[in-house]
Amino acid sequence: MSEDMTVLSAFSGLGGLDLGLEAAGFSHVGCIEHDEWARRSLKANRGDEWPLLDPGDISLLAPRLRPSTLNLKRRDLGLLSGGPPCQPFSKAAQWSAAARVGLEDARSPGLP
Repeated sequence: MSEDMTVLSAFSGLGGLDLGLEAAGFSHVGCIEHDEWARRSLKANRGDEWPLLDPGDISLLAPRLRPSTLNLKRRDLGLLSGGPPCQPFSKAAQWSAAARVGLEDARSPGLP
């Protein structure tokens, strides 16, 4: 596999960013997504072209993810892409009085 054209996708969602990367010539070595509905959609639409990694929770997967897990040699990955959730900080949240909680939102990084 060409090292400069491989991608590991984190926070894949429904695959919008991944579609762009695929159109640019990247080949997916794995997708990390926690949301079960998004995982089902990715599987239904992309099958094995974009391999879903288990578990989908990045905090559980990261400590044991290695190049060999992705059938890569060390330093073979061309790109790590990610679209982490930003609901608490997005512009859309600023339009809703109920959504303007920022760091108090349970989806904010670093909060229990």
